[in-house]
Amino acid sequence: MLINEELKKLLPPLTPDEYKTLEESIVCDGCREPLVVWNYTLVDGHNRYEICTKHNILFDTKEIESDNIEDIKIWIIDNQKGRRNLTDGWKYELAQTRKKIIALQAAENLKLSEGRGAIGEKKPLSIVDKPFISINTQKEIAEELGWSTGKVAMADKVWKDAPEEIKEKIKSGDVSINEAYKGLKKPHVSNNSGENEWYTPEYIIEAARKTMGNIELDPASSKIANQTVKAKKYFDIDSNGLEQKWHGNIWLNPPYSQPLISQYSEKINTEINNFNQACILTNNATETEWYQNILINASVVCFFKSRIKFIDINGNPSGAPLQGQSIIYIGKNSKEFYNEFKKYGICLKRII
Repeated sequence: MLINEELKKLLPPLTPDEYKTLEESIVCDGCREPLVVWNYTLVDGHNRYEICTKHNILFDTKEIESDNIEDIKIWIIDNQKGRRNLTDGWKYELAQTRKKIIALQAAENLKLSEGRGAIGEKKPLSIVDKPFISINTQKEIAEELGWSTGKVAMADKVWKDAPEEIKEKIKSGDVSINEAYKGLKKPHVSNNSGENEWYTPEYIIEAARKTMGNIELDPASSKIANQTVKAKKYFDIDSNGLEQKWHGNIWLNPPYSQPLISQYSEKINTEINNFNQACILTNNATETEWYQNILINASVVCFFKSRIKFIDINGNPSGAPLQGQSIIYIGKNSKEFYNEFKKYGICLKRII
């Protein structure tokens, strides 16, 4: 049995509880539904196949006949429509994928159709039996999903402009499309730069200052932001902290858009021997590569018990991000960090 990753990624993953329930059912009652295959490649039933293989349980298969993999992708997408637990994020992404596949097939079918007229040769068309269709409008997607056109418009905007971690949270059901869209309408509160006009609350800066003794450098700041941070030196958008050497005790609230957040996480590790301590404020995106990179040298991490209300240019705490935040500390003052931040959330210390 072959596994095609391109096909597998079209299948929304089960939650741990769903997988556990499925495994218990198959172990108890056997694999009651056949696995769907195409040209010896698994199309539907990846979790059942994994469980059956693990427990040496027999299973049946059902073959799908098709000349091309694009039709198989459409079959997979259409087969997901009956899933009751399919999130809005997955519904939207699968609908967009289906739209792109059909658009490509339609263009190819038109060429084939014109080719038959030119040379009189009959060539097979796709099993998608519409020789030229366009599913490009919000109305058509809305009808397919059973949504309003306004909701589709919001999803279009979010999928175009939101960070990947937000899209993943929508697909997992942790954030709604409406919440993500409202977040896009405001400046991105996770960036400490003057360009975005949102700043870290003073109580967090003060706790970081007490932890480290002082703040000598802020590598991602602005003139206005530094009125609160009070770093002895800071780099703004023009001086570009990514191109500078870092030193001393650092406060860092990096921009979270890609590729900047990944570049700053790499910069932390390349400069690790040049600075003494660092307090780094980020979204607690533990599943991302950039966050894991920052954790490599972390001494303690504080996960805030509630979302931080960032400060606007008028001093009002009105910028609430879509996800929780964390402070990552690098340095030898772990006890001081714990004493300062334990009132704001759970602090976890590296043990090895």
